[in-house]
Amino acid sequence: MGGSKAAFPETLWSSVLRAKDNDASFGRLIERTWKPLYFYLRRKGRDVEGSKDVTQAFFAHLIERRILDKVEEGRGRFRSFLIAALEHFLANEYRIASAEKRGGGKAPLSLDFNVAEAQFDAKLGETPEDLYTRAWALEVLQGAMSSLRSELGDRFEAVRAHLSADTARPSYRETARALGVSETEVNNLLHRARTRLGQLMIDGVRDTVEGDPSGEVADLMKALSRKS
Repeated sequence: MGGSKAAFPETLWSSVLRAKDNDASFGRLIERTWKPLYFYLRRKGRDVEGSKDVTQAFFAHLIERRILDKVEEGRGRFRSFLIAALEHFLANEYRIASAEKRGGGKAPLSLDFNVAEAQFDAKLGETPEDLYTRAWALEVLQGAMSSLRSELGDRFEAVRAHLSADTARPSYRETARALGVSETEVNNLLHRARTRLGQLMIDGVRDTVEGDPSGEVADLMKALSRKS
């Protein structure tokens, strides 16, 4: 599972740097970052349509003003850069012509706001910044889980039941019976899976922060575990 021969995933920073001059890379960047920003706007009190409009207009703004040209690898955390860019955009919204809404007359970005709205879950007492961080953390975790699924193949569903904090976990005996292995092998498999999941999360944020990426992962996991 994993190891030196595992394909190293494209990091968010590499997507950012490519996105400066590459439409396909910018599209992938949007896919990985738009939902936390949408949740942030909703938590700040904007309604569904207003949040849709601002999200669309913000990414159009990034393209047209070449905001990503100001990004340099290794300078702070990219999620902090992005939310600061959004706040600057909101503070200067009065200068954004109404024609720039939804991309300035261009075809709007293909973003599934219906799915995002169904997932919108603002906890009591949670600030917009807290929700943004939690949503960002979920994107990182889901990306790591997707990679782990590819590596584990048919064993993934049995392993996932032990990784989830939201559902009752089966016993090792039940998992061993389902996989046709011993309980000792299940114990070893779960240990490797948890270790690998942590590595995949670190890989997912490695180039979005300055310094040790494990601190970013720790902050994101804390955001996921924080109760209302």
